[in-house]
Amino acid sequence: MSTYIIIAIIGVVIGAIIWFLWTKIRKYAIFIMLAAIVAGIFVLNNAFKWVNKSVQVEMLSQSFAQFVELKGTEELVIAQLTTRETLNKQSFTQLKGITLGESSGEFSAVAHYKFYTQLSQLHLDLCGRDLCMKAPDLDLSLPVAYESQTVSATAKREWLGMTKAKMLDSLQNEFSSHLAEKGRLSRLSVYPVAAESLAEIIHQFLLNNAQYVEYENVRVQLGVREYIFAKARHLCGVSPCNWEIRLPGDRVGVR
Repeated sequence: MSTYIIIAIIGVVIGAIIWFLWTKIRKYAIFIMLAAIVAGIFVLNNAFKWVNKSVQVEMLSQSFAQFVELKGTEELVIAQLTTRETLNKQSFTQLKGITLGESSGEFSAVAHYKFYTQLSQLHLDLCGRDLCMKAPDLDLSLPVAYESQTVSATAKREWLGMTKAKMLDSLQNEFSSHLAEKGRLSRLSVYPVAAESLAEIIHQFLLNNAQYVEYENVRVQLGVREYIFAKARHLCGVSPCNWEIRLPGDRVGVR
């Protein structure tokens, strides 16, 4: 019996406290209700945003996994440079400081430089309203290929200099090293093109993929360099929808 009495007393005390508080704040009830509604909308809106962001990040991860599987390669070529390169060389035949002969030659061909990034180390994420890519530094694919049908080689010998055949062999053997050095020097000039190419490759894949990931810009961090490209992806694809219904943290659009 004592237990029921204690419970009754506690119930009466709690009721009295609630009644006391209500008599003090009931004139502010409408303001409290409005504040509660605003707080509820704010909480729901952020909850919708969090869920929407989580879903899009998961879709982005799945899409990128499909992209890696589709490429099936470690080196993703994102920039190419084609140019004619020429290597000149002179050789002197000497005996005790006395020049006995001289040879000179030239080897020229159209070279194709390919610059790549490591696909397995490429990371994608949604940062705010942008798609962010973080890629390893740009590297040169070796050996540099050149077109054999564009080769032009000449050699000249004077007195006891190196024979023409040896000079041409020497030029051909050194040409690959020459191209590698020229390619490394050219790398700085292709960074902007490479970054835009990487942004376009991923952007086009996501546009053509059935999964929906929304962003306004593509940010590419290539090594220590960062580039921003305006490549908006909307609910209806590459262009905005004709009309949209905006919901908390989400939207519905129709062309």
